[in-house]
Amino acid sequence: MGGIRGARGWWERGRVLAGAHPWVVDVGVALLVQGAMTMPFVLPRAAGLAPATWAAYGLMTLTVVPLVWRRRAPLAVLLGILVTSMVYKLAVDGPGQPLPYHGLVIVYTVAVLSPPWKRLVTGLLVLVAVPVGVWLNTRSARELTFSAFVFAAAYVFGRLTDARQRAHRVEAGQVAARERARIAREMHDILSHAVSLMIVQAEAGPVAVRTAPERAEAAFDAISETGRDAMVQLRRMLGVLRDGDDGHEGPEGSERSEGYARSEGYARSEGYARSEGYARSEGYARSEGYARSEGYARSEGYARSEGYARSEGYARSEGYARSEGYAMSGGYAPGLAPREPQPGVGDLPALLDRVRGSGIEVGYEVVGRERELPGAVGAAVFRIVQEALTNTVKHASARTASVQLRYGEGDLHIEVTDDGRGPQAGYGGGHGLIGVRERAAAQGGTAVAGAGPGGRGFEVRVRIPVPAVVPTAEVGR
Repeated sequence: MGGIRGARGWWERGRVLAGAHPWVVDVGVALLVQGAMTMPFVLPRAAGLAPATWAAYGLMTLTVVPLVWRRRAPLAVLLGILVTSMVYKLAVDGPGQPLPYHGLVIVYTVAVLSPPWKRLVTGLLVLVAVPVGVWLNTRSARELTFSAFVFAAAYVFGRLTDARQRAHRVEAGQVAARERARIAREMHDILSHAVSLMIVQAEAGPVAVRTAPERAEAAFDAISETGRDAMVQLRRMLGVLRDGDDGHEGPEGSERSEGYARSEGYARSEGYARSEGYARSEGYARSEGYARSEGYARSEGYARSEGYARSEGYARSEGYARSEGYAMSGGYAPGLAPREPQPGVGDLPALLDRVRGSGIEVGYEVVGRERELPGAVGAAVFRIVQEALTNTVKHASARTASVQLRYGEGDLHIEVTDDGRGPQAGYGGGHGLIGVRERAAAQGGTAVAGAGPGGRGFEVRVRIPVPAVVPTAEVGR
């Protein structure tokens, strides 16, 4: 097994080198073809044939050299090979070749890289060149059939390679899109919840200073605690992104097997801070309105500084971008973010306490036989409850809310209700509830949101299938 893994490792490194320096591959292919076509020159010729000359060898070499530029201009290279090969046949008495190696390579290249019209031109040229070459060489029907077969095989192999590469690009794009969506959900849930509570507490602070100074200190302490908790959760999330390729999964089974950086390049081509910046295109300030209405991001936040990794706020002050930013450098500087477990059901009481600090009375009930959940499921439950309560804080003007977890034989039901203004308050279809549905769907479950019992308040109901007994290795991952 070790030998196979080692070979696969070398193969992957070779693929990376080929992708970074394709000219190395082209030169290598040309040298291999040159070596194969040199063999007839060094082997003894049949009796009655003159020895091969250096002129013939030099002309044969000229038929191979264009392969170095096969990616840049495959059709032009094909024409060059056909012309030099024809001159070789007519002008010198050089040895024949068992296979038209250079012709097969360029036909394969055209099939992989060229648009349909160039492939059509190539087919017509080969259709003419093969019979002419056979007529100038042996005039054998057997050779004509064999030559037609090998050229057709090279073309078909090239088309199959192109189809496989296109499928891989599509798959890589899907992996990148799923990863962006997952990161966006995490960022939204962490920041939306924390900032919502901080805004509520900050707005209550000045009133408390005038009317109840002892409550003002508690409000400011709550703001500080909420901010610190948000930073801890961001550390956890970014730590999972950094270590996601060590054989463990993130909170929703992140698809690191394909390697987000390897398939699309998180920092290079799909970078969250560079091309999909949280503030620039899906920004917290733009989508949730905090920066515009409350000034949260106007001075230090995401909108003005164009993205998480480049900002003057969280990334630099906490050291996340100390080595040129998470998205620009590929991760934390060493030692900044130890791997920590994602939040789960056990963290719900602390979450509810923070919400209670905003002035909403929150009840919590567990029905049925409580049991350990897989790490991905536990994280999904936590985020679902967090987002539902965040919506209550932001939109509902509620006085009370309740959270219920009901364990069944093979599933878990989550219900979050409040006595606020209901769907008309404007939070029935925002990013948060979309994230709730996506998290539930990622675990094979369903989510429904709407008016509460009797048309009063708002209710989020989620069902997630869970095993009756969770293997020990899966718990808390």
